[in-house]
Amino acid sequence: MAPLSIGGHKWLIGDDDFIFIAPVAASLHASWALCETGRTFVLGAIGLGIPVVVLHADVLLCVCTVVLDILIFITAAGGEIAGSARHPCSMRILIWIRLFVALPLILLAFAASTFTCWRLVEMALGWEPWLAQEADVYGWGPEVTRSYIPQLVVLGVIFLKGHYYWTILLVSVYVAVPPGVRAKWSGKAVRKALKCIGASKGLTGAVVQILIDLAGPETLTYVLPSDIAFGVMLVQATQKQGYLASFKSERPALNTSSLAAPLLENQEDLSEATRYATVLRDAEVPPTPFDATRDADVEALQDINHYAAFAAGIYGATLTLFNNSVYPGTSCISPLRFLKALCQTMPCCQHAAASASSTARCCGMCPPRGPTKGDWSWLGNEYALRRCLEADAQRTGKDAPELLWATWEVRGLLKAPPYAVLLDRQREELVIVVRGTLNLEDAVADLEAHPCFFDPFGMAATEAAQNDFNDETGLFVHDAMLACAKDLFTQLQEHPKVQEMLPVSGSAPSVAKRVVVCGHSLGAGVACLLALLLRPVLGDAVYFVGFEPPGGLLSKPLARETARLGWISAVCANDWITRLSIKAMQRLRERVLDELGQCSRSKLQLSLLATAGMLKQTALLKCCCWPLVALLQRLGGGPLRSQDNALENKPYLKRRQQNDEAEEFVGFPEMWPPGRIAYFRPTKEVLGSQQATAWVTEWAKPEDLQEIIISYRSVALHFPNICFDAYEKAAKDFNS
Repeated sequence: MAPLSIGGHKWLIGDDDFIFIAPVAASLHASWALCETGRTFVLGAIGLGIPVVVLHADVLLCVCTVVLDILIFITAAGGEIAGSARHPCSMRILIWIRLFVALPLILLAFAASTFTCWRLVEMALGWEPWLAQEADVYGWGPEVTRSYIPQLVVLGVIFLKGHYYWTILLVSVYVAVPPGVRAKWSGKAVRKALKCIGASKGLTGAVVQILIDLAGPETLTYVLPSDIAFGVMLVQATQKQGYLASFKSERPALNTSSLAAPLLENQEDLSEATRYATVLRDAEVPPTPFDATRDADVEALQDINHYAAFAAGIYGATLTLFNNSVYPGTSCISPLRFLKALCQTMPCCQHAAASASSTARCCGMCPPRGPTKGDWSWLGNEYALRRCLEADAQRTGKDAPELLWATWEVRGLLKAPPYAVLLDRQREELVIVVRGTLNLEDAVADLEAHPCFFDPFGMAATEAAQNDFNDETGLFVHDAMLACAKDLFTQLQEHPKVQEMLPVSGSAPSVAKRVVVCGHSLGAGVACLLALLLRPVLGDAVYFVGFEPPGGLLSKPLARETARLGWISAVCANDWITRLSIKAMQRLRERVLDELGQCSRSKLQLSLLATAGMLKQTALLKCCCWPLVALLQRLGGGPLRSQDNALENKPYLKRRQQNDEAEEFVGFPEMWPPGRIAYFRPTKEVLGSQQATAWVTEWAKPEDLQEIIISYRSVALHFPNICFDAYEKAAKDFNS
């Protein structure tokens, strides 16, 4: 709905947002009114010296507030989402009256808080906290109490009311200030937060610009934040996700090609949401399943499962503890698994993971220090890595790799994440594994996604190519990840032991014939760019295996070149990170606005439908609450329908459509994940779609991964404990 206009400028809130605010405020004030008329509260207030007349005034104001909130709710309900207000004049009058009633309520609450604090000081100095005199309280007769309970009840209520009103004041100031001031405050908050973690002015400006590009320059002039939230729910419904998708919608499922239709029909062991989310669409050529008769497919699946142990171990003790504590393929913690994993992580147990030639000191509390840096005193991260590699060695029947160097030191923004260098003598490989996102510095590196010119293959014909950010011809990569990769490349050059093991070294040419660079998430992006930096030195001896790499990493020409080299990226179904890029987020933003323009329901109706969907999707409530579900569905307007003429009642969105028709939308350049895409798709699931028990692997293309699926499962599939379990189960099903 259009922003509420009070005091001559627009607020960051709409009339229909009060359908959520008014019931909450009415319930709180009704509860406080009932509490303040109770015997216990009155006795406690008199015991603290609060006049009874103040209680009467506060109760009266609370009752007036409840009545006003009910009227505001009735007035706000019914208008179309992102449309014009139904009763703008009545709403403004009610809001003004509500503000005037709220002012004495706030003053009374703050006065009571101040008075109570002073009374507490007197109590600390020796004032006895019981009523010292007989009084006729509301006709109950003489009351004398020596209990702390009445005073504690009063203090609790005053504490809650004080914090509630402070929160309301702060939020009201933020939504009521002019948009320019609000944007300035938000920018200052972001800059201050980035400055706290050591961000330079250039990096801070780049991150702020990314956030502006994501939000769009005029998005909040067309819609409000609450409208965007409902727009995301509407997009979820078109993707068969979320609570609004619980009803058979008359909307056509978007982006479903004829190639995907047979796969969607044959997956009977999957829910409708999973079928839509995991089957690739928009493909000119259908994905190619892995074939056991093709050696390249067998080798690729073996490499994925082998190097997954490196990518899991580099996360260290904290995430390894979580991975070993959950049930396979889920994020549900098992008590027995947790105790076992915790026992393995304790300092006194670390000597069990040390090499046979080493001896533990001080009863195992201080194991021998390995070639590491930035680890804990008991080397929890190092031995977590060793345990992961030893478990993989036992599974494959081979020797565990030798750790040459590892660091878990956080060196700051745009610096190399923690990494490790290992030597696998049996495979004659030098493995460099990079850790993924695990702290705030890593998150900033993920976010700073401006395209940066990078030409590792010498494809640029002229110097003008450095400014070419065309989707089809540009040579560019993720800026922050390239900076991290260059820093890591410099560290490797400065490490003499690592240099000795490289294939170009003349001292030991047969030790390592290939360098494998791998990682998960952010680590996969940095690892890919590091491999591209190593190629001019090592040539074809460099190999890359990435797990759930960022979707916005390479330009199209560079992504195609990495696929030509045979490098591999493992992608677990609808993992959101592998589909995430600035361009994809901008497409999602436009899609949200389009859905808002075609929706003729109000926020109240959508909320009722979402509540019905939640009850319908909850197994324990589905059977007993079906009458309530039917009622809510009817009140919500039934199945969702696309209304093309709904835009006529939404002047802001209609103006946006006219602007889009007059000027073509230009967003960020399109970027892809690297290498050949090994796509892992579930074929059977249990526990309400929260655990997949069977997987298949297919060769996909980067252009197949451009739609962000909005669901909790998309986030969960990025977790190492789930995606690595998917790789292992796919390999077992493939071999069987």
